[in-house]
Amino acid sequence: MRNVDTDENMAKNAATRESASGLFKDKMVLIPRPLPLPPVIHFLGATEHISLLLLHLGQRVLIGADPFGPQAILPGYVTNAEINEGNSKLLVTLNALQFKNGKLHKAQVISFKLWKEGVTPITSETVALTELPQLLSEFTKVSVVIEDLSTKLEFNDQHETSIALSYKGRPLNGIWATAPYLHNGSVRTLDDLLKPAKERKPFHVGSREFDPVNVGYEDKGDFSLDPNIPGSSNAGHDEKTYGGKIFDETERKQLIEYLKKL
Repeated sequence: MRNVDTDENMAKNAATRESASGLFKDKMVLIPRPLPLPPVIHFLGATEHISLLLLHLGQRVLIGADPFGPQAILPGYVTNAEINEGNSKLLVTLNALQFKNGKLHKAQVISFKLWKEGVTPITSETVALTELPQLLSEFTKVSVVIEDLSTKLEFNDQHETSIALSYKGRPLNGIWATAPYLHNGSVRTLDDLLKPAKERKPFHVGSREFDPVNVGYEDKGDFSLDPNIPGSSNAGHDEKTYGGKIFDETERKQLIEYLKKL
């Protein structure tokens, strides 16, 4: 997201938010692990990471999964962490995240990529996960635990361990019908989206009158969206994303006509 200057608040909330468990306290959630390992049975405490509460909601409330049946292993919360130590950098894909005081505390390693200055990058495809302890000995911020054929990281210095935030790029099919645009709905039309971010203007939300030329809803409604409010930024996805390219009016119209056909 930093490469395209988009607003990070939604991803930050998803990666770090904890909440009171309420009625879910002491209820069971199955934290999935890569097959063939069975899921970990976890009983929710008074406060939990929001992903575990949502996982419990999906497993036990919406589909009523049998904890020991074929539906027990469900998609979990997966994210990327970036850890820097001197001239080395570690990128890991993590599952079964555990948080303490809103900070990442433990996680299961799914895959990793390790960069060292002057050394060819080492990935989980070229080395067994069981070799992680030796490989990561220089990373003082993490320790490695091997248990039940599963490799976990424990973060010793949580303040210096950062989550590499991201949003999933959505398909463009039917994009003409999904205004307003960007993940936070901060850009009114496709025409505005193809302009430099500094030319995008605040607009009113609430209209259902479609603008077929610029593709979006008319600037009408009772609520004004202010892009200066954190979480509502309309920056990013402009000429910086396209290698410095700024579309002129003709090019914008051509792109919009193409997008209408998807």
